[in-house]
Amino acid sequence: MAHKVLVKLNPRQLSAVRMRVEGVPWRDVAKRLNVSLPTVRFWSVSPIFKEAMAKIAEEVHVAHVEHVADSASCISDARKTINAHAPEAARVLGQLLKSEKEGVRRHAAGEILTRAGIAPPQSGSAIVINIDADSIRNLVETAKLRGLIVPDGQVIDVTESATVEPLPAPEPDALVEATA
Repeated sequence: MAHKVLVKLNPRQLSAVRMRVEGVPWRDVAKRLNVSLPTVRFWSVSPIFKEAMAKIAEEVHVAHVEHVADSASCISDARKTINAHAPEAARVLGQLLKSEKEGVRRHAAGEILTRAGIAPPQSGSAIVINIDADSIRNLVETAKLRGLIVPDGQVIDVTESATVEPLPAPEPDALVEATA
């Protein structure tokens, strides 16, 4: 019955129905079809036109629902594929931790920590360290002995490629508390 309704419309009216279902304003429908605005408004009050609009709107809705369902199925399939490859990807990252190149090891470690939900510190974030004055004096003296601070008090730039030996263990009474 609904298809019979569509047959009762002339080609311009059918085009008007489709444009309106797509959300095209009446004024633009009239311009595109080269008819007056009162003409398309007259069509719009016709029961046959209204029934055709409802039929095409329903078909568009059904098609949209089917498309969304197909998309959801595709996304689900993609997730299954990704999950199937996740263990191998984790093994590869684990192997990269053993690389001879420090940059590769650092990147792999960062990726593993990120995937584990451990976020790296944000750029520019501060680390608060509570340390007593004696421990600070010991750190400064150690840095001077290693040549990291010159006599005028300037700190020498130490890049990642520089080798820095670990500091001696702190005195048992020195309390160092670090939080990120």
